[in-house]
Amino acid sequence: MTTLTHRHPTTETGKAAGSLQAGSALMALAGLAIIGYAVISFIRDFTDSFLELGIGQAQVDVGKTQIRAFSPELYDYISHLHIAVSGFIAATGLAVAALAWFGVRHGHLWAWVTAVAAPVLASPSHCPPTTPSTSTRSDSGLSSSSFR
Repeated sequence: MTTLTHRHPTTETGKAAGSLQAGSALMALAGLAIIGYAVISFIRDFTDSFLELGIGQAQVDVGKTQIRAFSPELYDYISHLHIAVSGFIAATGLAVAALAWFGVRHGHLWAWVTAVAAPVLASPSHCPPTTPSTSTRSDSGLSSSSFR
């Protein structure tokens, strides 16, 4: 007769258990850093910076004042998106931190997979395009020169 014995990683001694503790703590710290990034993104919405980190004059040649002057509705929509995306970023960071601390630290593979997959799946939705658009959308009247 065969018996399966499960040993909990946190009760084992040695290098593997210590590595698991250190790795899960690092993952939890990364989750908290993601929450910090969300807070910065949220605050930028209410400052003159307005646009997200990594977007500057090279990508968008107009600022908060010009966007608001061009269309108050567009400005409100962009502001709403910044706040909503900040909330989703913070929620992802909280999920990573909680999964790492309460799941990965105890050796649960499902928690590790989820803690890694959540920010990976969320990343493409937040990354700006790598090349600026060459289209000016002059057919709709929304070119960058409309803001000047």
